[in-house]
Amino acid sequence: MATCTACGKSNADHARFCQSCGAGLSLDHIDPSSQAADPQFKPDRLMYGGFWIRFVAVIIDAVVLAVGTGIIATASMGMMGAVVGLGFVVPWLYE
Repeated sequence: MATCTACGKSNADHARFCQSCGAGLSLDHIDPSSQAADPQFKPDRLMYGGFWIRFVAVIIDAVVLAVGTGIIATASMGMMGAVVGLGFVVPWLYE
């Protein structure tokens, strides 16, 4: 268990922030074997994907949504209002 130095509350082993006060916990309690195999992995630094990784992810999401909406639209032929509504509901549910 990790103990918060700010408020003294116990937290889960995998916690990075105190569940009571939100203060950052030291990373000494994290098991090194549970970290990624990447030697440059830094658990205290969050890395966002670059432009091209995120661009490819958007393309994949669009394909998944188009296929899913297309299957549902094909199954509900004749109900055009429902198909138009799916264009709004399916992406919202996907996110």
